[in-house]
Amino acid sequence: MANKQVPISNAKADELRAFASKHLGLEVPDSMVKAEVISLIKSAWPKDHILVEDGENPHQSAPRPDVVMDPFSTLKPGYVRLIVQIVDEPGGDEHVPVGVNGKVMLIPRGKEVDVPHRYFEALSHAIRHVYDALRDGGINPVPRKVSAYPHQVIAIKPELQEEAAA
Repeated sequence: MANKQVPISNAKADELRAFASKHLGLEVPDSMVKAEVISLIKSAWPKDHILVEDGENPHQSAPRPDVVMDPFSTLKPGYVRLIVQIVDEPGGDEHVPVGVNGKVMLIPRGKEVDVPHRYFEALSHAIRHVYDALRDGGINPVPRKVSAYPHQVIAIKPELQEEAAA
C-alpha cells in the first residue's frame, strides 16, 4: 500500500502510535495521550507530517479517563508504569533514551508512562559513579553508585507475557 502524508495535528492517536512504531522504532504505550505521542514524535521526527498507509483503518482504542484510580486497571501485562524524575542538571527535563537490543525508546520525564519491562530493567540498571570531595580537599577515589535516571515505580504487572513473546 502507498503512504499518504497527514499533518501531525490532524492525525488520529492510533495513526501516530503506528507511525512512531513502524517508522521511528519507538514503543508508545496505549496509556499515552495524543499530546504526549505528538511530543515524542516531534523529538525524533523533524517534519510536520507523518506517513499513513492509504486505506489504513487503525484500531480505535476505547477512551481512557484522565485519572485512573487503580494503577493496574489499564496496565498491560509485561509493562511497568513509572515516572522518571526531572533533575536539576543540564538535560534534566529531556526525554531519557533507553536502548534494548538495538531499539531505543524515549521515556518522557515528570509524567506517568507505561514502558515494556525490558526497558524498565535497562533503566533500573543505568548507574553513574559520583566521586565525593573529602574534608581535606581531595577526592574520594572510591565512587558512590547512584541511579543515572532516578525514577519511581507506580505499578508492575506480575505477568511478563511481553517478555516471552520477544
